[in-house]
Amino acid sequence: MKIALFHCKDNRKIYHTLFESMCSGLANIGVSFDYFANEREAKRVGERADYDLSIVFTNALTRIGSIKDRQARHGGKWVTLYCSPIQKNELLSFENRESYLNSIQDDLYIYCDLVDNKYQAHVYIENKDSGDKRGGSLYSYAYSLKSRYDPNGPIIIPQQVFPEGIVPEGDLIALKIDFDKWLDIHIKKIRSSGFLNKIIVSKHPNRKVDYTPLYDNVEFSDIGTSNLMAQGCSMLYTLSSKVAIESILHKIPTVNYDLNSPLRICYRTLNTDTEKICSINTSIRIALNDLAHSIWTKKEVCDGQYASYLLNELVPYYDRRFVGL
Repeated sequence: MKIALFHCKDNRKIYHTLFESMCSGLANIGVSFDYFANEREAKRVGERADYDLSIVFTNALTRIGSIKDRQARHGGKWVTLYCSPIQKNELLSFENRESYLNSIQDDLYIYCDLVDNKYQAHVYIENKDSGDKRGGSLYSYAYSLKSRYDPNGPIIIPQQVFPEGIVPEGDLIALKIDFDKWLDIHIKKIRSSGFLNKIIVSKHPNRKVDYTPLYDNVEFSDIGTSNLMAQGCSMLYTLSSKVAIESILHKIPTVNYDLNSPLRICYRTLNTDTEKICSINTSIRIALNDLAHSIWTKKEVCDGQYASYLLNELVPYYDRRFVGL
């Protein structure tokens, strides 16, 4: 298998850490690979060469879009490593992430995202038993979290900005969502489904827009989605924000409309329509079982444990499911 690592974003320490960890992991299990350690070199090669497996460390289309298009035309597999929104003994938020990531430890959780043959949905082995072998600290931590579900609390909608909230169309095209139009449609959908709780739109930290109130019983907040959920809420309603994982772990009914996002890892505990919200499955054990083989510590990535799982179990599963091998 011809493998390449493309390091296309080097403006933060975390991206170097993800890149270097995966390089070490592949080397430690004796797998050969090409690597391109800066954006210019990565794009120069990635736009011209074909690889069976490409690994990147950002989902910013301005950085990796042309490389992804080239590999997709070739049919190569595509993996992205992110910093996981779940960390040991805490959940990462916009407010605490910089201080946390500046002191990177071996137990940093990394979310490893192999996508399907349409380059959209997360691929993992469903119902893989992970209770004893993986996720021990993940289980104990998640079960210690207090429920933030309050049936009389507000419905929280996180605001999103491009490249968040990308809705794939076809195999390669990504369309920018106009969040304001999306919000208008879905506030009406929530109300028409009979949910009359106050709606709080949590403003995006990178888009401090002063909204003129357009709706009854709807307000806009600057305090952050995690802080809003900590006060109790009746529902989290999102396009594709990864805060949905936090919501699930806090036992909050969660509606998500873009199951082609990385959130597909939790699709068995996510709902896709307010009309079914009363029967939503809020059991976190399902989500944790699905998450356990997609979240690996920095040490496990460096040691080659994730690379071994990827190449020896996950890639063969991918080939059976999508290639028919």
